[in-house]
Amino acid sequence: MMAKPPASKDSAAAGESTPIASSSKGKGRALGRQGDSAHKIQRRKTEVVPSSHPHEECEPPSTRKKARAAPTPAKGKKRKVTPPAPAETPSRTRSLRSAATGSTRKNYYESSENENDDDKEELGDLPPLSDSDDNDARTEQEEDEEEMEVDEPSVRATRKRKRASSVPFKKPSKAASKLIKQESETPEPRAKRRKSGSLTPSFDIVGMRVFALWRLTNSFYSGTVRSACPNLAGRYNILFDDTDTDTVAITKLRRCELRVGDNVQLAKNNQQAVVVDVSRFATEEVVTIEIDDGTKHRVDMHVKGLMIASRTITTDWKDRMLCAEDTVLEGSSVPPSSSQSGKLIFHRTAFVLSFSPGFHNVDAKKGSLASSIKKCGGTVLDDWASLFTLDGHYTTTGKKWHIRKEDVKLSSKYDKLSKVFLLSDEPNHKPRFLIALALGIPCLNVQWLHYSTEANEAKDWRPYLLPAGTSEKLDGRVSQMVDLDWGESPRHLSDIMQNLVAAKPFAGKKILCLSPDFVPRKNDNSNPLQMIPRIVLCMGANQVDAVSDVKQAGKVSEYDYVVLKDEELHRRHNASLKGATCVGKDWVKECLVASRLLPLDYD
Repeated sequence: MMAKPPASKDSAAAGESTPIASSSKGKGRALGRQGDSAHKIQRRKTEVVPSSHPHEECEPPSTRKKARAAPTPAKGKKRKVTPPAPAETPSRTRSLRSAATGSTRKNYYESSENENDDDKEELGDLPPLSDSDDNDARTEQEEDEEEMEVDEPSVRATRKRKRASSVPFKKPSKAASKLIKQESETPEPRAKRRKSGSLTPSFDIVGMRVFALWRLTNSFYSGTVRSACPNLAGRYNILFDDTDTDTVAITKLRRCELRVGDNVQLAKNNQQAVVVDVSRFATEEVVTIEIDDGTKHRVDMHVKGLMIASRTITTDWKDRMLCAEDTVLEGSSVPPSSSQSGKLIFHRTAFVLSFSPGFHNVDAKKGSLASSIKKCGGTVLDDWASLFTLDGHYTTTGKKWHIRKEDVKLSSKYDKLSKVFLLSDEPNHKPRFLIALALGIPCLNVQWLHYSTEANEAKDWRPYLLPAGTSEKLDGRVSQMVDLDWGESPRHLSDIMQNLVAAKPFAGKKILCLSPDFVPRKNDNSNPLQMIPRIVLCMGANQVDAVSDVKQAGKVSEYDYVVLKDEELHRRHNASLKGATCVGKDWVKECLVASRLLPLDYD
């Protein structure tokens, strides 16, 4: 332990002893400025160093040249004998010690001053330190800081901290650490005085991808919500993509959603950039940014390599704050309870339920499954017409219905969905199941839902794919034709009619559906045969017309196929359908299951 210099008379009267500051490279340079010669060092041994304490008086220069007797200790305190310092080691002045201590505290407060007003309101004003506490902290620091030098307290060093300050950081003493800890913790009385409802959401955001505030740099970084803080309302534990963790208020979270034109910064060097392409963001969280450092150039960057200034978030990201519709989409689903401990494993995922005719208690089972889906953040759809525009158009006379391939679009109500599945107990020929097969939407065994909810995570859906069905023509069960990367691109839903993986046996065809039961009726879906024209369209046809009578169709020779309800109808219109290729509705279903065109029904 380095020896302390004799204290001044004034400081002894105040009950203080002159502490010694720890050595470091930065502080050594300060000593160098005091003088490097051995003569100056030897002279410091005998002279009294002026105090840097604001309440202590500085002695006149004339009195410093004379040697002085050791000061009398303050009343009630034992005199402390200080051994002489070695000649080769210069004594540390109180001014240097104060500067070192002040530097350590300054680093901490500078990082805290970057927090926004909302954080200050939540944490409250810090209580002032008493003189006795300050003296104790300084005394303990003198004894400890010469013996041990460690990294920054509370969290390990990362590149975010390196960006905050380039000055080496030395751990404060135990007393100083205790003061810092008291300053950083959130007082419970303050939490009780928060405005009701302003910080606690009415939904569960655990598992969501977000941009969260890192207070040491006052910037937002990408991460995942791990859990809610049980004792701090409206605050969540965030796992950042660089493995750092922190507790962040709900007001300091934004949806992990980058858009063209967003101003961002490179995390490694704070270089400013602008987002110019987000086509890969939904699947890979990669965006293309344009950097202007004298010459504009573009690079692809993963979201974890970016950061966003707090000011930018405040002004430009107001529409990306966490709200209820981020957790559960509009429709038949409802927000889960805030007390729910499960993850939103079906976030932005929709389901259509379809069970085989032999399934018992269908309504009760559907209700139970729908409840489980909604609690996990999913959406339950009534039918495919609510997700895609399959309404079609009627002629002015109302006797002919038609629809084109380009008419089918994803409903704007569900444009935030990332994937959709059909759940069933087994393959069937119901319209919902057949449309899913035609569009290439995965049809899964309902057990996948049970296993996923039980494990509180979305299991891999591929092992739960149902067969497309049993083909009588092929005399065997046939697998589905689906994209195994389904849901990893927003194009899977927005460009549903351009799905090249799904079998499209009627690709490029113009088809006529001839039967009164085939013509869709407005606001009436009670007859499942009305879905036949839509199924045909989803099988790749460019245009599908539906009429009640052949006379309403015009020239039947213009159609590649004429779909009939049954063979009797074919015999009745045999003369009118001369030259047309007629097929039955069952043949259409067989072609769909077999994923190919089969021999014709009617020769």
